[in-house]
Amino acid sequence: MDIVDASGDSWRVSAISQVGYAPFSWRWLNPFLPRLRRIEYALEPGPKYSLHEVQERVLACIDAHPEYWREVSYDDADLIERKAAVRSTKAIADLHDVLGSDIFGD
Repeated sequence: MDIVDASGDSWRVSAISQVGYAPFSWRWLNPFLPRLRRIEYALEPGPKYSLHEVQERVLACIDAHPEYWREVSYDDADLIERKAAVRSTKAIADLHDVLGSDIFGD
């Protein structure tokens, strides 16, 4: 996995390991919920990306996995709108608003 920040700097996740479990404080709601794992990961610096390069990577991902990017309908109009919104962004940080927090964490 590659991580790209708002300035275009990137890092590649080179290793992931489980280091424990999240605290139980939220589990009182439902003790049968699975425990959340805590992970640690190692990052290696990568290249700096331009806005255009990040947009092209997002568009390629939409083309490769359209089922993840559609709204409720299965109409390609959703994809066309989403891709147009990606192309219209003026900064990498704007992609968060276009793609939503399912893709970019807060």
